[in-house]
Amino acid sequence: MIVTGSHDTPTGLSGHKHHLRCTEHSNKIPTKPPSEASGSKEAAKKDTVVKTGCGWHVILVEAREGYYVMRGSFMHNHAMYATVGGDANAFAGNRFIPEELKSFYDDMMGANRLGASEINSNLVSKANKMVPRIPVTWTTDDIYDATRLTAGERALDATYFVDWMKEREDTLSLKYFLHESREAGLERSFFASEGSAETWAGLGDNSVVLFDTTFATNRYGQKLGFFTTVSPHGHTVILAATFLQSESRESFEWAFSRFRDTFTSPATIFTDGCAHQARAIQSEFPEAKHMLCTFHLSKNLVTHCKKAFRNNADWEAFNSAWWGLAKDSDARSQITFAGKFRKLVDMLPEVDDDASSQKGVSTAEWMKGLYEKREQWAAAWTWAHWSAGVHSTQRCESIHKHFKAHLRANNMSIDLAKEIVDFNYNNGERLKGKTEHKRIDALCETNMVLPSLVKSLTTEVTPFAYSVVKGQYQQHTM
Repeated sequence: MIVTGSHDTPTGLSGHKHHLRCTEHSNKIPTKPPSEASGSKEAAKKDTVVKTGCGWHVILVEAREGYYVMRGSFMHNHAMYATVGGDANAFAGNRFIPEELKSFYDDMMGANRLGASEINSNLVSKANKMVPRIPVTWTTDDIYDATRLTAGERALDATYFVDWMKEREDTLSLKYFLHESREAGLERSFFASEGSAETWAGLGDNSVVLFDTTFATNRYGQKLGFFTTVSPHGHTVILAATFLQSESRESFEWAFSRFRDTFTSPATIFTDGCAHQARAIQSEFPEAKHMLCTFHLSKNLVTHCKKAFRNNADWEAFNSAWWGLAKDSDARSQITFAGKFRKLVDMLPEVDDDASSQKGVSTAEWMKGLYEKREQWAAAWTWAHWSAGVHSTQRCESIHKHFKAHLRANNMSIDLAKEIVDFNYNNGERLKGKTEHKRIDALCETNMVLPSLVKSLTTEVTPFAYSVVKGQYQQHTM
């Protein structure tokens, strides 16, 4: 902290002032709100506690580097607290998380969803249960401070992040886009990955993109979204990443239009079925084939339908029938699909619409919507389009899983962006060595009866493309 006796605001300060006082600064503090206090003067005296009128106070002003002390009085007129927690408050510089709890603390910080109060409660509970008992040498405010940024730090992070993207554009010709608002600052950002232009060019007219977002991944609660694709060798490649403050239609339209400006519209795009994403795709990628992730649909099937079944055997039969519809890739089954879907609906026990409602959508309504979207998820239709062997957004999910396991809720955007670049590079290097082995395996394959036309492809296409064709032939002959 930088101390100055000047009353003028130093250069670079935000001007936001914070006046801190000792908890003993008031002479009398009511212990109950006025609405609950007793009516008599004698009772009112009982409802107050006497404070010492301590004059300790300090006025701070925010700066990019932290806080400046403008002025203050630093003498207390009372003894400091004798408890461990009180000492922690009185001597903030000595507060720390004991080494015995550090691993537990790091795990909770990495969970992202836990707030400061919940983390503190879990730490205190664990400390009290340990033998010997560990003193509590921290406060909830310490946990909160560890996960938040001051306005100055946030501005500095945004500055570093933008400078990093500008440098990549100047040196590597990698595009980036930003959207700022007066209220929230940097609301949206988009940046392309190294090698993404070459990967995209290699896909030609058969470009397949998977898009998926995850919950808050940086200190601002922004959603991290990945645009991924499948390389000619079957490797998952991050083409671009985006940070979005909200998952609104407007935000997705912005992200998709930035992708189109950087690359081109994809031939096929997979999403998890989000309605806002669907509308944004219609607006920004009108020519693209929009397919739905069967993995997410299966999870929604559980959410909307499983509760209607009283025994697990009937549910398993219903779930198996749905997967049978989803995986049947024979185009001729389009003719009988409506009848099979009606039989699937008939397997559902009758339930009250209100009782079956999830997020305002009844089971019957959800099943109707699922049927209307059949050409986006049922293989009888989707297999007519090149999808690089993809049927879900699980490639995106696996990448998100990596970042959820290694990153913390208090990560700065610049750190997270660099981690994304490193992951893409390291993943590419790790998979390079596997490609040749796959080609050798394909050439040495002798135990499977395949048409000569299919076999001849082993030297004409990548091992991954060959495995897709082979798989389709096998499924066709089953």
